[in-house]
Amino acid sequence: MNIQQLQFVIAVAESGSFRAAAKRLYIAQPSLSRGIKELEKELATELFQRTAKGAKLTNSGYLFYEEARKITKQFSALNERFAPKNAAAHLVISGQHYDFLAVIVSRILALDAAQTIRIAEGTTLEVIEDVETYKSELGVICLDPQNQSGLLQILAHQGLEYQTVTSFRPHIYLSRNHPLAARQEIRQSDLAPYPQVRFLQESSYRQLAEDPLAQPKKGVTILASDRGTLNEVLQAGNAYASGSGLVSDPEEQELVLVLLADGAESEIGIVTRKNQKLSEHAALFTKELQNYLQTS
Repeated sequence: MNIQQLQFVIAVAESGSFRAAAKRLYIAQPSLSRGIKELEKELATELFQRTAKGAKLTNSGYLFYEEARKITKQFSALNERFAPKNAAAHLVISGQHYDFLAVIVSRILALDAAQTIRIAEGTTLEVIEDVETYKSELGVICLDPQNQSGLLQILAHQGLEYQTVTSFRPHIYLSRNHPLAARQEIRQSDLAPYPQVRFLQESSYRQLAEDPLAQPKKGVTILASDRGTLNEVLQAGNAYASGSGLVSDPEEQELVLVLLADGAESEIGIVTRKNQKLSEHAALFTKELQNYLQTS
């Protein structure tokens, strides 16, 4: 058993198939399948049920997956904390799918404040894990009435802190040709006939969704893993998405943002490790983020 095999199991469990996991890990599918088969042989237990629709964890597989996640997180934290760092000024930020993060980075670059800047976009859980395991110095996430309780509990349990940057009223994202695009505001009942597009979350942590509007109980839901795909789905038909409305140049993305009249107020904030003093570059990023969001 090795750390790579643990990562294989985690990727298949969270992706739902060997094919998707191989794509996520940038490796050939046969190599991934062989690694897991060898692990199952070593453990003398089946970790996945293979079907035509994908791969599902067995009971033993789920227990193994939970322990594997703990071990790989500890391994990553150890590596990030003690591995030699490049002497060049660098900054790593993790965030949910916000295009305004690129705006903040451009402001920092204009100040010539860092030589290397990396933005890692991902699911809510991935953002939290990046900060917890020292992959990122801080994370940017959304809290809303649906996810607030669960998120704050997870952050406290992982030794992380949350600081509110700004609050917002949810907006609905539509194509310019959508039947509701000319509205000044929209109510949730108006959206019932149309499919909803949401950002993909891990199946075991759907309650942490970054979309401020809940998934409808009826109708079609489309899951997207990145902003580009979500926007393409919106532009191609009459689907809708929900978000903060804090979008830079929505016209260039051929989107219309309409206030959700009966949407609950939500907020965007920063996640950091408890009692961890931010570096000069991270502090600058936080300041620029606050200035941008509070004046947008």
